[in-house]
Amino acid sequence: MKNFHLLFWCLLVAIPALGQTHTIDNDTLHIVGYASDNDVAVNTFYNAVTEVEVAWNVLDVQIPDGWEYSFCFPNCYPIGVTQSTSAFPANSQQYLNCHVYPNGIPGSGTIQLLIETNELHQDTVTWVASFEEGSNTGLITHASHDIEIQQMANSLSMCGVPPGAEARLYDSKGARLMSFVADNDCGTFSLGHKSGFHIVTVESESKIIFRQKFVFH
Repeated sequence: MKNFHLLFWCLLVAIPALGQTHTIDNDTLHIVGYASDNDVAVNTFYNAVTEVEVAWNVLDVQIPDGWEYSFCFPNCYPIGVTQSTSAFPANSQQYLNCHVYPNGIPGSGTIQLLIETNELHQDTVTWVASFEEGSNTGLITHASHDIEIQQMANSLSMCGVPPGAEARLYDSKGARLMSFVADNDCGTFSLGHKSGFHIVTVESESKIIFRQKFVFH
């Protein structure tokens, strides 16, 4: 009986220790832009439920030669810093982002961060970046496709999308909101009450063949 009571009290002590220490809003983020862009960043948030000790380091980088990157978590670090540690108080929200500097070089790649909490919990956050040739004047089209978009109050209708291509809608921070794969040449994005700056891309055979900006009020 004594052993039973001892085990019972040990479990009561251990259960809170196994509770949730933190959450991360998004673990995969999309960065889209032009090779001429100086710096494009997309953020998420690390939410500390309890007081935590956090260590982070770059786990994997697959980007074109000539690109550079840096992080803010929540302090902003210069290019070249690939690891650090922080202590966050309970019930706090910490800004986490990755800046990518394409330096005029088009291409795509991934940057993956490993976050270790209290030397116990491990999370990964991945940024998927894509930069196309051109400038941010609004539109890129592939010579063999003629994609048309009709903008209405709270939706976008697209026609001319190649069969099998994927159309994607991003917000101003580069977060993907919705997408569809064309089974005919037309499709629609319904935005509801979303407002502000948005980007539409069409990707076919791992290449962005169309890109255009829109502003909804």
